[in-house]
Amino acid sequence: MLADLQEGSLTPTETAKLLGVHVATVYRWLYNRVRGRKLKSVLVGGRRRITKSDLDAFLSADVPSAENVDATRMLEARKSLESFGVRTPKNGGRQG
Repeated sequence: MLADLQEGSLTPTETAKLLGVHVATVYRWLYNRVRGRKLKSVLVGGRRRITKSDLDAFLSADVPSAENVDATRMLEARKSLESFGVRTPKNGGRQG
């Protein structure tokens, strides 16, 4: 089973070379959400592995619109501020 996983998976460095991006970009995709999604990986013997199916899913997933991402961030920021007792206007501070 371990051999099957290693055969059908890539390291972050191999993924970066395959996609033509810096390896730091791949790690950013692994550990932080990028446009509402995260690249899945597994830890095998202390080494991070990315299955080809997870990479395909990450690359082919529908990209949420900028409006949806901004709305989500605004709600998260509002909740965070309210947890500290800061009240925010419901319209995001806009007039009208």
